[in-house]
Amino acid sequence: MEVETFMMLYNQSIEKKELFSFKVLLNQLNVLTPEIKGKQQVPYSSEQVNLIKNCQNSIVRNFCNNPVIKKNPDINPLVLTKLANFFKSCDFSEQKLAQCLFLIHAAKTDCHLLEDIKARELFVSYWEKFDTITIKTNYDSVFQEFFSIFKTLFQSRNFIDIINKSIDEIVVSKPGKDTYNFNNLKLVFFESEFPSVNGYSGKDCIYLNAKNVLNSFELPLENEKKLLVAKLNFISLVLHEASHVLLRFKLNDLNLSSPFLDDRVKKNEVKKNVKECGFETEKKYFKGCIAWNISAIHKIDFTYCEGFLNNILNDKKVDFEIEKANVEIYNDELFHSSGFSIVFESGFNFFF
Repeated sequence: MEVETFMMLYNQSIEKKELFSFKVLLNQLNVLTPEIKGKQQVPYSSEQVNLIKNCQNSIVRNFCNNPVIKKNPDINPLVLTKLANFFKSCDFSEQKLAQCLFLIHAAKTDCHLLEDIKARELFVSYWEKFDTITIKTNYDSVFQEFFSIFKTLFQSRNFIDIINKSIDEIVVSKPGKDTYNFNNLKLVFFESEFPSVNGYSGKDCIYLNAKNVLNSFELPLENEKKLLVAKLNFISLVLHEASHVLLRFKLNDLNLSSPFLDDRVKKNEVKKNVKECGFETEKKYFKGCIAWNISAIHKIDFTYCEGFLNNILNDKKVDFEIEKANVEIYNDELFHSSGFSIVFESGFNFFF
């Protein structure tokens, strides 16, 4: 319904050489489906054949309901050409699913700390560059090591316990019905023209930016120290995105993001609203959201951090001590609400 209505209005705009209006689109959707208010659920339990279709319909609604779009709803339809072609294509692929999940999160980006023109440019970049999200298929030894660490993490009782405990403090438990099998979780690296996007999560999948996980290797450090920082940053990203996987699994909605949990609180499905569930888990594990690369070029204690890394990989429970590690922490007041991990040059941080 949503995609069909979008395509009808898009084609009309192209034929008549008029601006496309997300306001008109939302009004039509409200008439056609008055029972749907705001975002539309994408069941986590969706079969693959239905998952992309469900995501695409929710992408349309997410864009329509985003405050940035509501403020300036009229768009040159040519900017939406790639999105329209994407909707028209009926093929299924892992890459298309990755692009769908990127868009469903992108459409929810909260830009209240950005100037209007910057927020507008951000959404135009989503529409014009989302197809640059491509799954990486060739991996060198560094990426093979990341895959090995990923496997080790989800064989670690302590690592999994932290994620479960963090989300259990948010979601009302359903004994016997909401236990997630982390053996199903897979890691995918992607390449794109979004250098600011660190990663995002999907159904039983974590997507990480292949270029960004290597940023630590550009630091003015010895190779061993670069690799250490890269591994710790990688673990932080995995921890963060795995929290979103678990939250969406437990609430059966791939279109769900904290802090937008108020309706679930009212339904007694969620105990409390949180600003960012991935950040909450990072605080439990690392006592904060650590800026690893920034810390590395200042006064980080490499010996302490190397010991902590070894404890992680050997499933030893040891509390991380920020003072001993001598690391710097991001100010969570500068975190935007978004569906993926993204950092802008302005210093504002988006995390999904």
